[in-house]
Amino acid sequence: MTRPKNKRKADTLKDWLRDFSEQIPTSHPVRLSRHALPYYGDCELREGKGGKFFRIRIAKHLDKDAAFLVLAHEYAHALAHYLEPDPDDHGAAFGLAYAATWAIVCGEADPE
Repeated sequence: MTRPKNKRKADTLKDWLRDFSEQIPTSHPVRLSRHALPYYGDCELREGKGGKFFRIRIAKHLDKDAAFLVLAHEYAHALAHYLEPDPDDHGAAFGLAYAATWAIVCGEADPE
């Protein structure tokens, strides 16, 4: 997945995560990892030594483009918690968060 030519190109999942986190921050930090999962990925709010964080896991078997699509989806789940404390899995808060995530991908996000 690449951005429009007039925007900086994010090459890796971590680059995209950094861009998402800078432009549309979540209520807690996000940690990203790849795992051998029987499904595409997940997002979970967890408690660690440093406080709460979102853990996004993406299946190792996915190619770069598919993994990016899963990252955008799972990041929207984390962002939905910022919009609504206990959001429905794919409800209104998720829809708004998913749109905000894709606005960054398309280079249309206004960070102001």
